[in-house]
Amino acid sequence: MRIAGTSPRRTFVVTFVALALHDVLDVLQATDRMLWWPLSHRAVWQGESLIPTTPLKEALFFGLPCMLFLIIRYRVTSIQITTRYSRIPSSSSLRERYLWWINIVATASLLGAATLTQHLRQVREDQLEQARQDSQEHQRYNNALVLLDVAERWPATAKPGRIDYLRGWTYNQLGDRKQAEECYLRSLRADPNYFWAVADLALLYASAPGGREVRQQRVAPYLRRLEEDFAHHPQLPKTLTNIARALAAPEIAPSSATTPHDVPSSEDK
Repeated sequence: MRIAGTSPRRTFVVTFVALALHDVLDVLQATDRMLWWPLSHRAVWQGESLIPTTPLKEALFFGLPCMLFLIIRYRVTSIQITTRYSRIPSSSSLRERYLWWINIVATASLLGAATLTQHLRQVREDQLEQARQDSQEHQRYNNALVLLDVAERWPATAKPGRIDYLRGWTYNQLGDRKQAEECYLRSLRADPNYFWAVADLALLYASAPGGREVRQQRVAPYLRRLEEDFAHHPQLPKTLTNIARALAAPEIAPSSATTPHDVPSSEDK
């Protein structure tokens, strides 16, 4: 406000509109935004993204209209700017030129940082997809765990709980039920509405060592959630069948405790 010489009211309005517009564009670009977090984890936006998510398409989506606006604005105001500079004192003209260069440098820095961040986000997405393929398609579990640690670094782009879920899935395949349970629980805390975290945690408890009654008690709350909150999920019938099959065993020995479940599609990673 002091550098540009703008009023407090104008500065507040510009800043508020920019921040609000940023959130609106985030909603349009996402498929499961939690608008009421932290009051609620319920996703209120479902469906296809209305704004491209890949760096190149996003740059074209926003960049082309922006360039068109700047060209029109420059052509309309160039004569007015030239006339204004010729009528104001040299000290004021020099000050405005300094502000112009500050604006250019600041804008270029922000665009450069955004471009670098977008590139790193794409790298993280590729690492996460490779980890999913290694774990769920090629059974290279140890390599998948290494890639998941890398994909979790800044700027991590996975939806809440997805990396922990895939990590839990991988530990489960390795037979480490304790680590799998911890990862599934972290995934569920990050996104309580993630179907696969609820489903696989229920399957893990259903196939745990011990008697049937103990396993039924541990599975019961997750089973209710599956039936109430995910009644229309396409994988629910098969998941419930797997849970019932695991619970049918009267006693499960520690060495034979496995989790029968389906592999989530790449869309659910």
